[in-house]
Amino acid sequence: MTIGSVQKIIVCQSSTGSTGSICGNDFTPVVQEAYVLNTESETQIEIISKPWDIQQSSALFSVVFISTVGFFLFTRAIGSILEFIKAHAK
Repeated sequence: MTIGSVQKIIVCQSSTGSTGSICGNDFTPVVQEAYVLNTESETQIEIISKPWDIQQSSALFSVVFISTVGFFLFTRAIGSILEFIKAHAK
């Protein structure tokens, strides 16, 4: 599904000495091609252009960071216990 189409539009270009046009004084209308979005594709565009949620991102970072550090400390503790058992088993 396309979210827009190429259409010809009128752009108001600055020019001095121009009098009375659809763009007003000091502007000249210029026809250009542009990609114009369809109104039906508004929901698609809204989903794509949602702003970044800092609170949710920081919560996710905190969970991942604490899990990583916790797993590291847990494995170090298990390693220490195994080394202690290995040293005293002889």
